[in-house]
Amino acid sequence: MSVLEQGHIYFFYRPRVETHEPESVEEIQRLYMILHPRGQDKYRMLVIGRKKLPDASEAGKQKYWGFVDRVVSDPKQLEQQTLKEQHYDTATRGERTQPAARPAGEGVYAIVEHDEHAHLAYVLELPQRLGPVQEATNIEEEASYIMAIKNPEASSPPGVGLDASQESHYPKSLQEKFDGKRFIPPNPQLLDYEGTDFRYRHRAALQLADHCLPNRVFPGWTFSVNQSAMVAAGHLVAGRDHGVIVFRKYRCS
Repeated sequence: MSVLEQGHIYFFYRPRVETHEPESVEEIQRLYMILHPRGQDKYRMLVIGRKKLPDASEAGKQKYWGFVDRVVSDPKQLEQQTLKEQHYDTATRGERTQPAARPAGEGVYAIVEHDEHAHLAYVLELPQRLGPVQEATNIEEEASYIMAIKNPEASSPPGVGLDASQESHYPKSLQEKFDGKRFIPPNPQLLDYEGTDFRYRHRAALQLADHCLPNRVFPGWTFSVNQSAMVAAGHLVAGRDHGVIVFRKYRCS
């Protein structure tokens, strides 16, 4: 096993129009995953297809998809341009309000190469107790997924992934990494391109978190007593301040 990348992970969801407290995936407009690689001024916003993560009961059975929507250097860009409340006019109902995206979880993650594939594993630090939104979107306290990046030169089944016109166009040096394959493990460089299309599925049994996350993969990070949550001195926390999403620094004792 080798660690390709590690950092902080955030989940956000946007409720459907005029929905205040969603309790099912049908009441959620979109689910986002944000990856912030440790030590880098980089925030990747990933849109999660189906508005939910794979269920643990489907481990290894069903593939899910998503794509890289935005890559920015300042999280305020995400708040001001993507996550904020939106207003628009309709012909029949007048002005409609799209609620601002709300935090659904935050923690740490690692992209780990294992045999001939790679895993995205995470452990949540917040919320301390999962609720209806986490249940509806299958956000668990900890999970690992086998992940693969789709070759933009390969086709996709109807209704799955991005249209060819929306997919990323990589520099020749990165495109050559596919070597004609439809999918390859997630080289972190590929995730730096908006329009990167990926597939993933839940992977149980490997106990990736036990092997990779607690074993000092993240120098200087400490663990809670039961090791089900992880905290990092000085890392960014997704929170809310007077209804506005903010990223703030905090320190742990």
